[in-house]
Amino acid sequence: MMKIINNTKNVILEEVIINIFERKVLKYFELIPNLDDEELEKSYNLYYQNKIAKTPNKTCIIFNKSFIIFKDAINYLDLFLQNEFENSNLIKLYSIVYIKIYLNYLTDFIINNFYQINNAKDIFDCINNLSNKYFSKVIKIYILKLVFHLINENFENFKTLDFEKYGIFFDKEFEFRSYKDEDNLLTYFLLPSNNKDFVKYNEIMK
Repeated sequence: MMKIINNTKNVILEEVIINIFERKVLKYFELIPNLDDEELEKSYNLYYQNKIAKTPNKTCIIFNKSFIIFKDAINYLDLFLQNEFENSNLIKLYSIVYIKIYLNYLTDFIINNFYQINNAKDIFDCINNLSNKYFSKVIKIYILKLVFHLINENFENFKTLDFEKYGIFFDKEFEFRSYKDEDNLLTYFLLPSNNKDFVKYNEIMK
């Protein structure tokens, strides 16, 4: 049964599987603060800002074990997009789901709680170091889309946002500041491109 699912490309089935994975991954992040102290120390040792007073830093749910899973998922997907391994549909779908949810948490924390998260350099280094630069660019644009949403899709505020203040240093790789209206920006976020590979990588993060 597992082998059949792993090799079946059925849109409806994939949507069902994605929904299941989404619930699982969201529950994973939600349950981290409720873990016992021993497990928090073992797998999420950054969670307590002050280990004696047990003052939690909730932004740290994306570090330690969660960051390791993110690295594994994004590196796997990076390789998959170039090689398309057999019997790998489930892990591909899981990787997509985990990356998208992880990036949602990341952008929410850096925009709304940057004083707590403070430094996401390792995460952005992981994205920058992907072997496939097209895929890296798609991930970065996906992050910019999330940021745009978090600032209430205010076009002028987005254009003038001090991205470096939030630890985002790749915004200058893109030309959105030259656009005169929001429609152009949204069109850009749809990644029009003649490069077939670029379209293919974008499809996975739409």
